[in-house]
Amino acid sequence: MSLSLPPCRKFSEQVLIWEPDGSTNEASSNRVSPKVLPPKIILLFTWADAQPRHYLKYIEGYHELYPNAKVILTQATTLRTFFGGQKSAQRVVQDMVHQELIPLCTNDQISQFGILAHVFSNSGGLNYEATISVWHDAFGSDKPLPLKTLILDSMPGGETYKTEFPLWATGVALGMKMPLPKFIKWGLAATIVTVLMVIPQILGIEIMATRGPKALNTPQNVPLKSVRLYIYSTSDALIRYQAVEAHAESARAKGFTNVLQERFDGSAHVSHLRVDPERYWNAVWKAWNVAQGITLPSL
Repeated sequence: MSLSLPPCRKFSEQVLIWEPDGSTNEASSNRVSPKVLPPKIILLFTWADAQPRHYLKYIEGYHELYPNAKVILTQATTLRTFFGGQKSAQRVVQDMVHQELIPLCTNDQISQFGILAHVFSNSGGLNYEATISVWHDAFGSDKPLPLKTLILDSMPGGETYKTEFPLWATGVALGMKMPLPKFIKWGLAATIVTVLMVIPQILGIEIMATRGPKALNTPQNVPLKSVRLYIYSTSDALIRYQAVEAHAESARAKGFTNVLQERFDGSAHVSHLRVDPERYWNAVWKAWNVAQGITLPSL
């Protein structure tokens, strides 16, 4: 896919924005039906340490699907995810929410068109959770972000160190940039996870791994009528597919009836797009159509 993207505006060190130029007819996309209202805002929350060559593929894909949507991308880092916590994440998105989201969402058109949020991995989930918190600070805890569709790519993971410890440690080790042998990185990562995740959980303190999945299945955070799509893989070395499927079942039990699942085999963590781009974007396209109350055949 090679498209001419609109200019990127650097809102902050971790937030990038692509404004639509308004010159493209939505109908020029071969997937857009005249009956479908396209999203006006697309929120992307990247996985930790995602590079431009990776996340630009998603910007291009959304620009092809919905060329007149405003895309707001929030980047994550391993250091901020594990050492910054909630308050640090809220500082990352604070100005974005107040200067970009709130002015748009007080417009009546946004409630009609809605927002599509696409969240990658647990690190992206932390920034998404922070966005919800800042939104609630502005509007109250009983008013969720006006989402039509929520895409969860390679998330959420399991919630207890008893099953997730090696996965958490591997994720931290992958984020270490020091030129050290792998076994030393893994040892350091295991120590960090023990201090920041295992000990607090043993002491009964809520940690990111439990708070994040719970937030996603709370109606005050995500509208019950919104559509959610889980994109995941049986081959993911960081997020067990069983944990994703258990979370989807929990969502249905809590009243989220529009829950879709797209399970890949053979794709690595946040690499499902690379394995089968057509299948990936078709799943996203269908999820947004379902949110509009329209069922269309696969392309």
